[in-house]
Amino acid sequence: MRVNKHWHALADLYLAMGKYEHAAASLDRMQVRDLSQNGFRLYLITAARLAQAQGDTRKALDLVQRRRAAFPEHILEATVEYYRLYRHGHSDAEFMEFSDILFRTLPSHQLLAEIYAQHLYESNMLAKLKAFLQLYHPRFRRSGKLFVLEATCAWIDQDDARLANAFEIARHEKLVTRQVAEMVQRLRQHRPDAEEFAQEMIRLASDDAPAENITRLDPVQRAWVLLSLDEVDAALAILDTHIERENGPVLAFLVRGLAHHAAGNSAQSEADLKLVVKEAPQQVLAYRTLLQIGLERYPEMSGPDELIRYRNEHNPVFTRRDKLGRSGFHDVEAGQVMWFKGQYMEGYRAKLQKQTCVYLATKFPAQYNVLEKPELADLEQKSVLVLGDDGVSDEVRYAYGYRMLPENCRAVITCEPRLHGLLSRSFPRHEFIAVTRRWPDLPIKVEDNRSGIDNVDFARIISQDLFDRIPTFDRLRFQQDLVAGRWLRQPGGAPCTEGAGTGAFLKPDQKLVRKWKSRMRFRANGAAAPLKVGLIWRSALQNARRSRQYLKIEQLAPLLEVKGAVLYSLQYDISEDEAAFCKSNGIRLLDDVDWRNDLETVAAVTSQLDLVIGISSSSYEIAAAVGTECWLLGVSPEALGLRLGDSDKDFDRITWNSRIIRPDLPAARSAAPDAPWPKENAVARAAELLQQRSNARDSKLN
Repeated sequence: MRVNKHWHALADLYLAMGKYEHAAASLDRMQVRDLSQNGFRLYLITAARLAQAQGDTRKALDLVQRRRAAFPEHILEATVEYYRLYRHGHSDAEFMEFSDILFRTLPSHQLLAEIYAQHLYESNMLAKLKAFLQLYHPRFRRSGKLFVLEATCAWIDQDDARLANAFEIARHEKLVTRQVAEMVQRLRQHRPDAEEFAQEMIRLASDDAPAENITRLDPVQRAWVLLSLDEVDAALAILDTHIERENGPVLAFLVRGLAHHAAGNSAQSEADLKLVVKEAPQQVLAYRTLLQIGLERYPEMSGPDELIRYRNEHNPVFTRRDKLGRSGFHDVEAGQVMWFKGQYMEGYRAKLQKQTCVYLATKFPAQYNVLEKPELADLEQKSVLVLGDDGVSDEVRYAYGYRMLPENCRAVITCEPRLHGLLSRSFPRHEFIAVTRRWPDLPIKVEDNRSGIDNVDFARIISQDLFDRIPTFDRLRFQQDLVAGRWLRQPGGAPCTEGAGTGAFLKPDQKLVRKWKSRMRFRANGAAAPLKVGLIWRSALQNARRSRQYLKIEQLAPLLEVKGAVLYSLQYDISEDEAAFCKSNGIRLLDDVDWRNDLETVAAVTSQLDLVIGISSSSYEIAAAVGTECWLLGVSPEALGLRLGDSDKDFDRITWNSRIIRPDLPAARSAAPDAPWPKENAVARAAELLQQRSNARDSKLN
C-alpha cells in the first residue's frame, strides 16, 4: 500500500509539473488490485485528469463513468466532471440532449448550470442563454460565473434595466471574485452603477473591510480582486504581508508577480514568476507575463527564446495538436516574440491558431484554406469574402492589402461602419459591407440578429446574412491574410526593412479636404510657414497595463520647445485636465472634430498636416494612410519590436509613411538594465529631429 501511495503521489506531482509521460508511467507502476476503495477512487480521478491533459477526452469520460458507477456516494461530484468533459467530447446536439436529461434529474445544481450557460454563450445561443439565466440567475444569486454571463448578455443588448438589476444582485450578494471584478473593470468607465460596485468591491477586498462580508475570500483572492480593479498598491500590500506570514502558496507568488509587473517593477515580477513556473509549470499567466518582461529587453531576445523552450517542455498545452494539426492554444506571446525577431510569417501563423481561425477551418475548410494556401495567387479568378476583425487602427493600417487582391477576383469586404465611405471611395473595384463589431468593453449595440452563427467569437464580427452566404464564396480570408500574402512575395518572407510603403492609399473626401485646407492655412508674410504637427499620446482605453505603452501629455513637454512648429491635438476622449494643458501650452484643439466617430473628417484634417507624432491610434493610422508623414514614438518595447523586428533601420515595416523614433536603449540599459522603458528619451529625440526639420525649412527659404 505504501508503494501505491508513493507512485500515486509521484503521478500527481508529475501531472502538476506537466510531465505527462512520467505521470502515466507512475500510474502504470501502481498495483490497482491492492488499492483500498478510496485509493481506487483517487486513482481514477488522477487517471481521468491525465487523460484530459493529454487531450484524450473519450478516455477521460470512460474513467469518470467508471467512478460514477463504482462510488454512488460520490456520484454528484463525478457527474459534474463527466458533464464538463462531455461538453468537449460530443457535438452540440448531443450535449444539448444530455443537458435536457441531466437538468430534469438535477434541476438545482449550480456547477451544472454554470457549465451549461457557458456552453450556450460560446455557441452563440444567446436567446436560449437569456431564457436560461432568467430562470437560474435568481436561483443561484451567489454565482459569479452566472453574474458575468448575465451582465455580458445585457451588455451585448445594451439592456440598461437588466444590467442594472444584475449589478444590484451582485452588490446585495457581495460577489467579490476575480471574475466579477474583471467584468466590472471593463464596464466601470461607461456605467455609474459599475463604478459604484467597483468601489464597493475595493472596500470589501481591502484589509480593513469587515471579515464577515468576504468569508469566501482568502488574502490571495482578495489581492487578485484588487489587482483586477487596478488597485495595484493595495494588492501588493496584502500579498507582501501574507507571503511574509505564511510563506504563501504558489498562487500568492503568481498574483504578486502580476501585480509587480502592473506596477512597473519588472525585476521583482520576474523573480516571483520564475518561482511559479518552476513549482507549477502549468500556470499559463506566469509564462505570458515573463515573456512580456523578456520583450522589454529588446533587441536582446535570448531570454524569451529560452523561456518558450522551457515552457513547451513542461506544459504540453502549448505544443498539443488536434486532428487538423492545429494547436489548441492561441499562443499570442510566442507570436509576438517571432515578430520581435523579424520572423513575421511565423508570428502570423501563430495567430492562425486563434479560436476563430480554428473554427472556420473546421466549418468551412474549402473556403478558409489559408494555412495550406496563403499565397495571393490562390485568389485568382475566385470570389472572395474578406473579413475585417480588428479595431479601427488595425483595419486602416492593413487596408493597403486590398490593393494586393488579384485583378480577376471578385471581392466582398466587411468593414467598420465608420470606415465605409472612406474605403469604398479608396478601393472602388471592391464591394464594402458595413458590419458592426461587438467589443467587450465598448457600449455598441448590434442591431442585426446573429443567432444562427454557432460561435460567439465569430458572431462578433460578421452578420447573419454574410454568414449564410459563406458557402457561395470560393474563398474566405481575414484582412491580415492579404498582407501576409504580400509578405510571402518579398525577400525573406517578411515586410520590407525599407518601410511598409510610401504615398497614399486612402482618399479623403475632397470637399472636406478643401474646407480644412482653408481653415488650417497660415499666412507666411515672407517667412517660412510653420510646420503643422499633430500629437497623439495615449489610447482611449486606459489601465495599469496599457499605460506602460503610452504617454501622459506632460511627457510631451520637449516638443513644446520646438521653434517653427504649430502643434495640434489629435487625441480623442481628451480629459478636462489634458484640454487645459493644451490651452495653456499652445497646443491647438479642434473641438468640432469627433476624433472617434467622424473618420471622414479625421482623414481630411490629417491630410493637411506636415507631420504626426505620437503613438499608434486610429488618427495616427489614418494620417499615415492618406500620405502624411508620421513618427511613431518608441515609448514601449512593442512600438519598436513589432514595427522593426530585427531591422537596424528606423523605417516602420507595418504602417505606411511611418518612421520609428528610437530611444537611446544602449545608454539607458548600461545605466540600469531593469529600469523603466526610457519613454522621455524617445520624446526628446523627436523634439530634436523636429527642430532640425524646422530649421532646414527656414534655411531653404533663406
